[in-house]
Amino acid sequence: MVKDEKFAIQHYRTSGKNFEVVCTDVPRTTFIPLSTAKSWHDYFTNISDKGDFGIGLNADMIPLSDNPAAEMAGNFMRLASGTMTIPLTTLAALEMAFPKLDTMTSLKIHIVGATGREITSILVFEELLHLLPQLQQVHVDLIGFEIPDHTIAQVGQGGSMKMECCPKCTAASRTRSISLWKGAYHEYAKTEHFEIPHLAVAFQSGFSQEMSVEWNPTVKYLARAPYPTLFTTYNEIEMKEEMAILATMGAHFTQKGEMNKWRGLCPMLEAMEEVEGKVFYLNQYWYSIGPNQSHI
Repeated sequence: MVKDEKFAIQHYRTSGKNFEVVCTDVPRTTFIPLSTAKSWHDYFTNISDKGDFGIGLNADMIPLSDNPAAEMAGNFMRLASGTMTIPLTTLAALEMAFPKLDTMTSLKIHIVGATGREITSILVFEELLHLLPQLQQVHVDLIGFEIPDHTIAQVGQGGSMKMECCPKCTAASRTRSISLWKGAYHEYAKTEHFEIPHLAVAFQSGFSQEMSVEWNPTVKYLARAPYPTLFTTYNEIEMKEEMAILATMGAHFTQKGEMNKWRGLCPMLEAMEEVEGKVFYLNQYWYSIGPNQSHI
């Protein structure tokens, strides 16, 4: 943990960024399910195109020796996992919900309770285009109380904006776009801007512990929504609390609560926990709910 923190501080001092992005550079022409990857190392080297970065690293991108090059690569890739956990967790949920995902040409995703982290990471959703060869369009709606006013001002409440794609995606007429809404998700669902998504995702909402009153109507809505919703949490306690709340609302669980393979790799200290030295990871646990019928 200390090494990761030191590297993050040094990286910020030299680059001005407290995060890093390591997307697949060249869009894939064949589909390899993310579910076939056993680890982050497997994803980077066998599904993405970052084989050189994986030399001398184990499954969690930790150096197998004291080789300086491997240590630098490992530090960099673990930092990048804090950003890449967002599209990979989303993709893993899509694969579970849609057995024919590889044939789909468009995707609409709702980020429920979006914060600055998701907004900062919005560029990495192009990874979906790069890993799904048949996909032509990705649209992401970000909805939440914490969306900055200056961000809303750029597109307007509920407004849409096209995002730049890489040259290869642009040449293939592939597009990605976003919409923003500042406020509660259940209120957004009542507006003319709302369109049913393929998947809703609530990253680390903490709805069982923080702003529970504000979140309650949204959670009730999602419990009965006609589409799947993925939830992630920092720790197992939050996951169990949230699942218990949703169970009382009659939610149908489509993915049992468990540790997320695509959680961030950098440990962070749980400052408020009773057990001293306990750590957590971004999107460490996950579970999903959805309608009883198939989402195909």
